[in-house]
Amino acid sequence: MAKGIANGLPLGATLCTTEVAALMKPGTHGSTFGGNPIAVSVACKVMELLTEELLESNLSIGGTIQEAIAGLQHPAIKEIRGKGLMLGIELNPGYDAKKVALQALENGLVVGTSGVAVIRLLPPFITEIAEVELFVQLFGKTLSETLSINMV
Repeated sequence: MAKGIANGLPLGATLCTTEVAALMKPGTHGSTFGGNPIAVSVACKVMELLTEELLESNLSIGGTIQEAIAGLQHPAIKEIRGKGLMLGIELNPGYDAKKVALQALENGLVVGTSGVAVIRLLPPFITEIAEVELFVQLFGKTLSETLSINMV
């Protein structure tokens, strides 16, 4: 696991059972990002900042994003799934996620893709409702703009 553990600095971690950990001896497991004291220091600060309140807020904001996107009722959207702020928007057949992502970028949105049919959203923990509203407005515009592109 590594995603946001050091707030963007290169750092990874391994999570395993006690039984598996007992099998790991010095030198049997390497790390590309191991031994970086700055990244470890940042990771310690990130862990201090992770509070129950922040995590509950992330669940709430994530739910709000899902509801708002569903409210678009756009024919491109097949399913919205995820938990907290890790979200996927599966597109219906005939829609190309990469084309949607490129058009989103033209509209000022940075989204990822997963395969040919899923738009990935990974907004920051500091996302606020006003930003959700703006995102959904621009994402709806993006889907409408890519409707003709994707159906070709």
